[in-house]
Amino acid sequence: PIAVVTLGSASNHATESQLTRLQQASGRFMIPDRDAAGWEAAKALFTALNSQLCLIHLSAAKDVTEFVVEQSGDLAALLTRHQAPGWWPSGVPDSWRTVLLNHTRPSTVLVIELIDEAMRAGLVRPDFTTIPQLVEASRTLGRSLS
Repeated sequence: PIAVVTLGSASNHATESQLTRLQQASGRFMIPDRDAAGWEAAKALFTALNSQLCLIHLSAAKDVTEFVVEQSGDLAALLTRHQAPGWWPSGVPDSWRTVLLNHTRPSTVLVIELIDEAMRAGLVRPDFTTIPQLVEASRTLGRSLS
């Protein structure tokens, strides 16, 4: 089933009824506004849905309305490109970081954190990502791969 929920504002939280509808949907996507409030709302919904949410990052538009109306963006194509959820809503958990630091090279942790952040921002896909895509995502996120 398809369920569409709009919160109207990043300061609003999903109601129990809205969460129930979303939990019954086969795919869950959120396109947060590109500001701190939008990101906080995305993290809250991601957590409320037990990480079963694909966050879609708009690289050039401030919100979905600007993407569709002012930039003639194709919302259906955007959703099609983002079919898998990210890993962790608040970054790599300390338990994972500890294991990785104890059993791999320190740079592995940095790469895992970059991939996770890029997935949560909708810049790369968890099912298939190329090195050039990851490098571009690192630039978009203000990081430097060298």
